[in-house]
Amino acid sequence: MRFAVTVLLLTLSACASGANEEALSSRANASRYVLEQFAAVLNKDIPQFRDDDPRGFVVVNGRPANFFVFNLVDTTNSFSPLRLDPPGTDDASRVPFILNERGVFHFAPLQLSLSYSHIAILDHGHLKVFGFVNCEGRGASLRDIIQYATQLGYSDAMIDRLQHYRTFGVYIQTDPQSHVVCK
Repeated sequence: MRFAVTVLLLTLSACASGANEEALSSRANASRYVLEQFAAVLNKDIPQFRDDDPRGFVVVNGRPANFFVFNLVDTTNSFSPLRLDPPGTDDASRVPFILNERGVFHFAPLQLSLSYSHIAILDHGHLKVFGFVNCEGRGASLRDIIQYATQLGYSDAMIDRLQHYRTFGVYIQTDPQSHVVCK
């Protein structure tokens, strides 16, 4: 599967600068594919979510369902299923986010009680996913993710957003006792 992601993302890199319809379609397909990878990671890592929704984490019409995605490099380039589209928006014009050659994405379930954050870093066709961010004894440490992003040459502003990744998320509190699961 890693090979398929790399090949598709390399295709994305090759067409990222083209403005023709075919290149845009390839970018949309790559975006959808990466969203599906994010959904697959969440389904694997958080199988108990299917107790609440048997579909699990899915992509519907090119959009994440039951989870959000924030691009920490460009925070205007993100998607939350809770965001409302303007009246008259058709499915063809809905793009959750546009993948570029590089990006750092925070994605997690919408449900606060299952808010296990994941960070994915896309760098010139290579996608690396860090799961269960800051979950003691269970996942990747934020310090290690910041070190990796710094080695890749991301800006200080992006590193600051990465350090405060939780502020770039949308969560639904299903009951008064719900809280953020990890630091």
